[in-house]
Amino acid sequence: VMALRFIPVLAEDAQNIIAAQQSRGLELSKGGLLTRIRKMIPILVPLVVLAIRRAQQLAEALESRAFGSERRSSYYEYRISRHDALVIFYLVLSLCFSLYLKRCGLIA
Repeated sequence: VMALRFIPVLAEDAQNIIAAQQSRGLELSKGGLLTRIRKMIPILVPLVVLAIRRAQQLAEALESRAFGSERRSSYYEYRISRHDALVIFYLVLSLCFSLYLKRCGLIA
């Protein structure tokens, strides 16, 4: 799927390179078959270089976003200890107690 995305991009790059080479005096339509094939070299070399650069940039972007990594890594894995559970329990208990006192009218 990713390769299909680059077909129009490469076609546009090829048109830009052809226009640049023609502005330098390259005539692609003149000459025999072998001559025209040789004249394509100044077009194909920059096109291949651009394709390699784009592929490298895409690979770096995917790698920086951890595309294809097996498991999400973490510097520290959080685990709830008994102490944490006790603190949570006492906080919930005190919240319930304060709501009870407010409902009874003992606190404002």
